[in-house]
Amino acid sequence: MKKLCLFFVIVSLSATCFAFGAKDGKMEGKRPQRQGEFRQKSEQCDDQCQKLERRRPRMFENIELTAEQKEKMEAIHKAHRDEVFSLRTDVQKAKIDQRVNLKNQDFSKAKSNAKNINELEGKIEQSRIEMMKKSYDMLTKEQKAKL
Repeated sequence: MKKLCLFFVIVSLSATCFAFGAKDGKMEGKRPQRQGEFRQKSEQCDDQCQKLERRRPRMFENIELTAEQKEKMEAIHKAHRDEVFSLRTDVQKAKIDQRVNLKNQDFSKAKSNAKNINELEGKIEQSRIEMMKKSYDMLTKEQKAKL
């Protein structure tokens, strides 16, 4: 009887190991992926790089910029990023305030928040256009002709 019980225990353990993919005699208790689970860091980095690549203005890709122009361009873009970061932070704060006001049924304040959000988003767009204008203005006539 003991041998029969021991046999069933061994068979059930080996079946369990086989089912869960044991390697080198060790159980790898991998849980199934759940919806919303974080991806690997390399995939996250790839996604972030692609997003940054999409954001970079494409109008200057085919123009041969000098080293000085590249430095100026980077300075213009850095100033723009800093300004937009601040504005986006303000937008997020206003959206949070708006949600709180809507939850508390204070609709007049929620309308005020919506107006503030639209003004801030307009400033972001104006900043983007100004950045593009400054970048375009620093080009030579030949470079402008290539556009």
